[in-house]
Amino acid sequence: MSNSDIKSSNNLMSKNIQNPLTNDKCVLILGMHRSGTSVLSHAIDILGADLGDTLLKASKDNQKGYFENKRFLDLNNEILHNIGCTWDNLIVPTLIPDAEIYTDKISNAIITEFTGSNFYSIKDPRIIRIKDLWVNAFSKLEITPYFIISNRHPFEVARSLLKRNAIPKKTSLLLWITHQIDGLLLVLNNNGLVITYDNFLRDPHSTIHNIAHYLNIPTNNKDNDIANFCHDFIDNKLKHNTAGHSKTASNDIERLSLELYTSTTSYSENKSDLSLQNLLSAINNCKDFLATNQEKIMEMQADFIEHKEAVSFLSEKLQKIISMHEAQNRKLRSELRWIQSKPLIRFKNTINRLVRHKS
Repeated sequence: MSNSDIKSSNNLMSKNIQNPLTNDKCVLILGMHRSGTSVLSHAIDILGADLGDTLLKASKDNQKGYFENKRFLDLNNEILHNIGCTWDNLIVPTLIPDAEIYTDKISNAIITEFTGSNFYSIKDPRIIRIKDLWVNAFSKLEITPYFIISNRHPFEVARSLLKRNAIPKKTSLLLWITHQIDGLLLVLNNNGLVITYDNFLRDPHSTIHNIAHYLNIPTNNKDNDIANFCHDFIDNKLKHNTAGHSKTASNDIERLSLELYTSTTSYSENKSDLSLQNLLSAINNCKDFLATNQEKIMEMQADFIEHKEAVSFLSEKLQKIISMHEAQNRKLRSELRWIQSKPLIRFKNTINRLVRHKS
């Protein structure tokens, strides 16, 4: 694959929407789920980016917050649902019916959220699944985004997805590969930036200054915010499901994911011609594997759908059992409180009788 081949990932449509955002700075954060995109989004937030009006609330899976706009999340889920997919589909249709309608919806959502902002950032891992719609929306709005991708060890991502979503390792690694190669092509084709998650956590101060330099954002008036981010937000709790420095692969999917991760990390640390060629070679190997194993991947997709249905059924059944036991526990606690209060009731009744007798 040559550098010119990367440009095939862009299929731009006509530009016909009035845009008040043309001269503004837009950042698009890419990366697989559980890859550190939330940390990256907050870093850009610290640098002064507008993330929009309604952000997702923190959850037990992401206690420090997602730093993700709910409008775009809902829109991406709507589009994926309408084309018969979810975020964790191994295969997403390349030809999308009513693509122009969805492109306009994305364009209008961007205008609605960010009119009046001169620096804003969008993050949702689902974007890469429908990347052509988003690229076309930016083209219509005459926006040239700054593309930044988060690069986390695929085995760590797989462990995290197994814990959170019960997704099998091979499926998670295939999802990671498809997210990464599509995101990396956008980054490489648009002079974007790769941030390796391990390096970010190891040296957040240098990383956030590297991001600021890429975005041409001055940081002299943000020293306190950056220091607080590095000291208070970045901690060991962000490093779940560590994979250490595993280089052992037991199958082709693991081998390809490790090769892609290693070459991406090398490129993020040193943008030499050699590191670029190694990265392009790793991307090419992944694309060849996906193309030549379509039938197997479709079988994996079918098995995964059955797996999700079984997990959903068992989860609902478990939740009913938990709810039933919680109701029983509430009843038992109520009865226990009543039993414990009986001596007091008898004592009060005795006192009342004595008072009435004495009077």
